[in-house]
Amino acid sequence: MALYTDSPVFTIEELMAYETGVLDTAQREGINLTTKIHLAREEVGLELLSVLRRTPVPGGGTADLARVVVTAPLRLWQIFHTLAIVYRDAHHSQLNQRYRGKWQEYSALGRWAAGLLFQIGVGTVTNPIPEADAPVLSETAGSLATGVYSVQVAWTNAAGQEGAPSNLASIAIQGGGTLEVGVPQPPAGTTGWNVYVGATPSDLFQQNATALSPTQTWVAPGVSLASGKRPGTGQEPDTLRPMPRVTLRA
Repeated sequence: MALYTDSPVFTIEELMAYETGVLDTAQREGINLTTKIHLAREEVGLELLSVLRRTPVPGGGTADLARVVVTAPLRLWQIFHTLAIVYRDAHHSQLNQRYRGKWQEYSALGRWAAGLLFQIGVGTVTNPIPEADAPVLSETAGSLATGVYSVQVAWTNAAGQEGAPSNLASIAIQGGGTLEVGVPQPPAGTTGWNVYVGATPSDLFQQNATALSPTQTWVAPGVSLASGKRPGTGQEPDTLRPMPRVTLRA
């Protein structure tokens, strides 16, 4: 699962799964859905942080969104809040009562998802691993089969936990060459990284048997790739922290 401070956990297409007309509405009313996704994440994050700071942190310390895992209820809250602010803006633009109804509907669904999150518990991790930046790809001498290869990398910590994988990066390898993968400067708290490679973006597999050191590069050793595990989605929560009942703004 992604951390709250990683990239957004849903796309415009996934918004449309909940509200098929949202793209048409956005285009008609001049609303940028990508901007609204980021705005909703910021607004939900502030609401969540205000609740987290009312309850003691296990082991002491200060509540921090960088330690929060986006579990299913939290993801739903962000989706519904995004839809609510889209229709809120559309209503304010045209004072259209149909938009007002959608605004109120998704605001209520957002509060429902938030209540579910607080009842089940907010997922947190002790040692957060940020989403990896895109890897650095190059070609070096070798024998990897000619083709275009897609790559993702993910940071790991001392406990062997893995963060959310990077965005895809691709490179064309010619005859007599092979793939070399490096990573940017490691974030605090990480001790290694894993590399996932495939001949198509949908079929990536882990290539390293043990975590690579942050200063180490990985070079494809042969003609073909290994078939390890597929990329994960990030850290699972160490704990679920139920929250007190709160009244969220409409």
